Amino acid sequence: AHGARTVTVQEPNQARGAIAESLGVDLVINPLRDDAPEQIRQVSGGEGPSVILEFSGNERAIQGAIEGNLSVFHELREVLSRPFETQPQFAEYAQPPLPGERVTQTFCGT
Repeated sequence: AHGARTVTVQEPNQARGAIAESLGVDLVINPLRDDAPEQIRQVSGGEGPSVILEFSGNERAIQGAIEGNLSVFHELREVLSRPFETQPQFAEYAQPPLPGERVTQTFCGT
């Protein structure tokens, strides 16, 4: 990662985590097994991340992060850390997207 001091990835899938490690990521955290917030505090000297890349495609999480509000990001982390459990407190994440939330076009940029 050009210019980055430390690159961490949270990835629950072991195969994808191994790919991240092979690409030179400094730390791969499995949120199903590891204490991600604590490991991030340790690797960042208590500062926390200066940049978070969110790949779930959740517009509320993206917009919140832009505004400095990471609450939806933390909710998603909690939901996705236990994907096979019923989580009534997060029932909204089990619903299909509303018509205006459907992804109809994707792009990739560098």
